[in-house]
Amino acid sequence: RRTQTHQTCNYRKPSLAAPTAGRLNSNPDEPEPLFSKRLISLKLPDDGHTGPALANGWGWYVSGEYGHYWLGTTDTFYGSAAFPTGTPLPDYATWNVGLGLTYKAITIDLRYYDTDLSKGDCNVLTSDHTATFSSSNISTINPGGLGSSWCSAAFVGKLSFDTTLGALK
Repeated sequence: RRTQTHQTCNYRKPSLAAPTAGRLNSNPDEPEPLFSKRLISLKLPDDGHTGPALANGWGWYVSGEYGHYWLGTTDTFYGSAAFPTGTPLPDYATWNVGLGLTYKAITIDLRYYDTDLSKGDCNVLTSDHTATFSSSNISTINPGGLGSSWCSAAFVGKLSFDTTLGALK
C-alpha cells in the first residue's frame, strides 16, 4: 500500500507581489515612488447612492480627473513639405473637476473642463473647419496660423437618469 504524503503537506501559496529585492526601487535609502502606495477612496453606502447619502434619497459627490497625452509624430502619409516624415503632434494635459447632486436615479453633474493646448495646437489636432487666423497661432507645427476654440475651457451641466429594468416595476 502506498501512502500519499504530498496530500498532507501544507503548501503555502506564492504571493502575487514582487519580492522587495526584485522591485525597481529596492534601495532602502531612496524615497518611495510617488504612486507606490494604494490610494484610499471614500467608502460609499450600499443603498444605491453614488456619494455620501443625505436625507430622503439625496446624495452628492465631488470628482475630478487629470490626464497627460504624449502623441508623438504622425505617419508619413500625413507629412507635408515642412514635415516630410510626419507631423509632430503637441503633448498636452487635460483635466476636469465637478460636483454632482443625486436624487434616487437622477443625477445633475456640473463640471469644468480645461486643457493646456493653445488655440494653434488645438487646430493641429482637430483640423477645425471653423478655425480662424491669428499671428499668435503661428508655430513650427502650425505655420498657417489657424487656431481653434474647440479645446477652450468649458463649463458643462449634465442631467442623467440611471436605473435598472427591475427598478422600473
